[in-house]
Amino acid sequence: MRTVLKFFLILMLGVLVLGACAQAEPTSTPAPTESPVPAVEWETSTVLFSAQAVEIDIDGTVFVPPAASPTLEVDSDPGDAEYTTLEVEWMDEGREMRLYIYFQADSSRWWSDEIRTYDGQANAEWVYYEGRFFDRPLGSTFEGSLELSSTTDSGLPATLTLTDLHLLAFRQLE
Repeated sequence: MRTVLKFFLILMLGVLVLGACAQAEPTSTPAPTESPVPAVEWETSTVLFSAQAVEIDIDGTVFVPPAASPTLEVDSDPGDAEYTTLEVEWMDEGREMRLYIYFQADSSRWWSDEIRTYDGQANAEWVYYEGRFFDRPLGSTFEGSLELSSTTDSGLPATLTLTDLHLLAFRQLE
């Protein structure tokens, strides 16, 4: 009886070990997810701007600033503690394009109350997007996406899209 019990225990142990081996699956650690590299990164003395996408859609024609190009110019009017700008200019399909963001600040917050783009026409005109955008405490970054609609002077629909935007105005230089 003892031999049968011993045999039975060894058999059960073998079944358990084989079962565990058969069920074991290789494990893998998922690769860490990295934030996508921004399509554009612009820096001036007063503004940091990065986004996955910047698109100006004028009646179905989409204008996109290049990540880097000899025609790309990025500047700011350094203004003062209450005013600065981000001014981006480039050529797209032979058309001059511009994106200007006007920033305001008080003693505790910063925001934009006006954004302008060119309309993509041969004799470009400004398209105005007005409101209160990016409202943040001084020293903090706006993170999010923004889609604004307007109309050109000639009545064409215009949309400015900023996707996965990281924006800091009135940055402190060290």
